[in-house]
Amino acid sequence: MHAQEFKIHRLSAYIEELYIAEYKDKLLLLDGGSRSDVPKIEDFVINTLKRQMSDIKLVVSSHMHPDHAGAAPILRKKHNIPIAAFHEADDWYSGIRGRVQQKLDTLMAYFVVIKTKKPRKAFRYPTKLKPDYKLYDQDKLPYFDDWTVIHAPGHTTHQIVLYHTKKQILYAADTVLRVGGYCILPFPINLKNIAAETLLKLSKLHINKVLLAHGGVCENENFTEIFLSLIPKIYKKLKPPFNYFTFISGLPKPIKEYIAKDNN
Repeated sequence: MHAQEFKIHRLSAYIEELYIAEYKDKLLLLDGGSRSDVPKIEDFVINTLKRQMSDIKLVVSSHMHPDHAGAAPILRKKHNIPIAAFHEADDWYSGIRGRVQQKLDTLMAYFVVIKTKKPRKAFRYPTKLKPDYKLYDQDKLPYFDDWTVIHAPGHTTHQIVLYHTKKQILYAADTVLRVGGYCILPFPINLKNIAAETLLKLSKLHINKVLLAHGGVCENENFTEIFLSLIPKIYKKLKPPFNYFTFISGLPKPIKEYIAKDNN
């Protein structure tokens, strides 16, 4: 199949970087953003790209944290843009423990806001994303079959990344962050062995460019070495209060089920 040409646009959003793949006849929003990012997305599409919001044929939510799933439901309601997410995404906040998990995830998002000295904005978003398209590992994206879905658990049970084989571009979501010019791991990582497997899997891809949700665009680097170098750091012992947070965030049922697999 002949891959269509496209251009990647980067938007510096509230606490993350958003990426739009612009094709001649359609747009792909590579992640779901924060609810406060909606006006920025609309302004960029309409006033910068000179396109219609209806040109966005799909918004992907890489995982259910507020900066990756907050804008997607609003974009669907306002502009009828379908959402794609991993098929287990809506299990993340299930039950009472899941509601506690959502509070913790929101608290961590506010921690980033404080650290980056940004104004406080609402992170409110639903516990269920109800994706129009439920994705599985190695699926092709609906409307964009040049992008492959890769299940990348570790930071969460259901995180996915997106890989364009022909262009050798990886949208890494929160598998890796870049702070101060250095690639680091996200927090928390409850599934240590599974996270290591994810990094090992990504290290085997042929990659020319990595799009980071936190840290911008990385090009012309040894990504195999970067991913492999992070694996030992997964097992570094955390100090209080971070170890307590990791313990609490491991209580909801979906995580406990994966932890059982992780320990086998």
